[in-house]
Amino acid sequence: MGDEKNFKVVIVGGGVAGLTLANMLEKFDIDYILLESHGDIAPAVGASIGMLANGLRILDQIGCYDDILALPQQLINTSHTRNSKGKSLFCYHDVSEHLTRLHGYPVLFFDRQWLLKLLYDNLQHKDRVLLNMKVTRVDHIKGGVQVTTKDGRTIKGSLVMGLDGVHSTVRDEMMRIGNSQQPGYFPPGEPDRVPCFYRCSFGIAQNVDGYVTGEQNNIRAQGWSGLVISGPENRVYWFIFDRLPKPRYGSSIPSYTKEDEAQFVKEFWNCTITDKVTFGQIYSKKLSSTLTPLHEIVYEKWFFNRIMLLGDSVHKPNPISGQGGNGAIESVAELVNAILRMRDARPGGLAGLTDNEINKIFEQTQAARYEREKGLIAQAHDLQSLSAYENHMRSKIMWELIAPNMGEDLGLSYFSIPIVGGARLEQLPVPPRGRMVPYTDELPAKPQKGAIGYMMGICFSAAMVSLVWLASKSLRVPLGGLSSWNGETAISRPWSGVGNGFFRVLVSVFSYVLEADSVAVRLHIIYFLSQLATPALMYTIDGYRKGNRGTLLSLPSVILSIMQLKGIAYIAPMHALISAFHKTISPAKRLVPKDVGDALIPALTLGYAIPTVLMLVPGTNLPARQDIVAFWQAAPVLVPVFTALITTGLRWWRNRPQQPTKGFKRDIESASQQTAEEEYASLEGIYTHNIAVQAASHIATLVYAYFNPNISIAEMFFGVPSPLSAKWDLPTTTSEVAVFLKFDLAIASTAWLVSGLYSIWNLRRHGYIRTRDAVKATVASFLGQVVIGPGATWTCLAYWEESVLASFKHSR
Repeated sequence: MGDEKNFKVVIVGGGVAGLTLANMLEKFDIDYILLESHGDIAPAVGASIGMLANGLRILDQIGCYDDILALPQQLINTSHTRNSKGKSLFCYHDVSEHLTRLHGYPVLFFDRQWLLKLLYDNLQHKDRVLLNMKVTRVDHIKGGVQVTTKDGRTIKGSLVMGLDGVHSTVRDEMMRIGNSQQPGYFPPGEPDRVPCFYRCSFGIAQNVDGYVTGEQNNIRAQGWSGLVISGPENRVYWFIFDRLPKPRYGSSIPSYTKEDEAQFVKEFWNCTITDKVTFGQIYSKKLSSTLTPLHEIVYEKWFFNRIMLLGDSVHKPNPISGQGGNGAIESVAELVNAILRMRDARPGGLAGLTDNEINKIFEQTQAARYEREKGLIAQAHDLQSLSAYENHMRSKIMWELIAPNMGEDLGLSYFSIPIVGGARLEQLPVPPRGRMVPYTDELPAKPQKGAIGYMMGICFSAAMVSLVWLASKSLRVPLGGLSSWNGETAISRPWSGVGNGFFRVLVSVFSYVLEADSVAVRLHIIYFLSQLATPALMYTIDGYRKGNRGTLLSLPSVILSIMQLKGIAYIAPMHALISAFHKTISPAKRLVPKDVGDALIPALTLGYAIPTVLMLVPGTNLPARQDIVAFWQAAPVLVPVFTALITTGLRWWRNRPQQPTKGFKRDIESASQQTAEEEYASLEGIYTHNIAVQAASHIATLVYAYFNPNISIAEMFFGVPSPLSAKWDLPTTTSEVAVFLKFDLAIASTAWLVSGLYSIWNLRRHGYIRTRDAVKATVASFLGQVVIGPGATWTCLAYWEESVLASFKHSR
């Protein structure tokens, strides 16, 4: 590593970010000194902290996570979203367990003081932490920096990190130096444009009568909102957010006194938190409390020469998102990554770094964090806006219409969106915590961003709309020539008088064609029926995906009914288009419950396979065949119906009493191992089954047609007139029906293929596969149409996609 004794990081601020940075530097034997203005490294200031997976993953890397789990903890079992009257609009259950399954880590709330003490106790060189050292001045000196403290002491180092909060002295000093040495480097007047839209009362209470242990409550109300969380040792942590009458900026942002806090408490005393607890009841049991303004800002420039800012001093979100402390941990991790890259790139290690090299470290750090912090702060601002009904109609639609109907899995997955883009220490391993959703830095390829995503979406949509239009030109219901067949009335059964449209016609069509002399026509309809099993299966699976709850995709019976009435050529592109808009790449949202996976094979057999085989059995007289064909019209719809029935039975059969709790840490570790593996495995059997059946049908059809001199493969599959012609001049009704079925399957197969290609591109766009994998899958999709047929190819692609997503169930 070279002689690095003259490289030292001066850390100003002993909060979460400062102590975390000190721990990281020790891991890599980098010298530092930490200056804290308070006389206690872990002062009891009355604040709590929420630790999310993106912050916990980094703390896990530096060996602190197990100690965090050893702190007094309280799992969040239930999360309610309530209105201003305390009524629960909707709730999520097993929140901590769910988030652990998603990301390997739960959400943890506890006293901020406990985390500060833990981080300090984890340090090996506590003599490098100096208390009562308030920095008043920063100066650049030759080859380094010098900070001066209030008591006149000076400390020298290679660079200064300002982690001293929203009222940062280091920021003021950095801007003073920058504006003096390089006027215009910092945007003029930027500190005066820092906005404040809300103030917040936060604090810790204990033994609040009526507050449910393990419960989190999110209050949505006009002009204010609240976040109240059950903590360990019967604590209750509260955050009450109140919108200011008008935004305040910069130096006009007020500092609140205890008198201001008392007035705030008086105003909110009777506000309901739950249907049994008011804010006054919580506040009356307080251990500590504070009223503070909420700055929201991402500064444009985070560094100058050898001075850099991180954490609240330069990027501060509204705390409603919980990403303040977690984002600061990410930032110091990226700083250490940049320092280590510089150390590895220089023969002399970190010794004698020039101003330009220091600036390169800082540039890499800000580049890695700037856009993400802007996004996190914008998301927090938007959540607060929605929560406080700034736009009444928008919030009403969200909290009273959309969110209650999302379902727990989909709703909680939105909470996890900010987590997956989190940073990590590149040169330390991530301990293997089982999880379903990979972090962005664990993906095999870099996600693609920008306009290409919108362009591909537009092209795909245009293709699907074009196929629907083509279906309208191609699928002409054959109404003529069906009055009799072999001297018998074609439509003569009691049910035949019901309806005059597509259903009635198809009953006669299939009876008519199945008795036709044309072997090619009979062979094609058998092939058509075999391929139709795939949409019956795939649409049923999509109907049970957790991310599709509350969407049209969750209604497979309706979709398949429309398919039977209008034809698969209409439904295939429509379903693909809806799926593209609703589809998420998140493995968690694509989960299908194991009971459903186990029910699919018997449901497909009972609902579709048996009715289809009965319809194709030779020798059945025409009236009997018509009855069977009439029943078959409902066969695809029966697949989701039987799936629901069998799933209900399996769940009843497998219902067992829950094991008793084994302790907080073992609960979390157990949840982290409950990944998507079991859910994905439950689909393997049905995918394999359908691929085998579909491929066998396709290959058998080709072989039979190839060796039959009376059948032309090209004519059987592709012999159709122009769909745009005004009239089909076909010699027989048999020919007319055959053309109808060819168009129906051809358009549907094209939709399946294009949709599959779009899914491949989507996997690549999100970084789940490399470009060469996408190319291979694309080529295989085209070859599969010929070798194993469209139904088997579609199923193979779905199976492959599931396996790709399931492969991220453990950290890399």
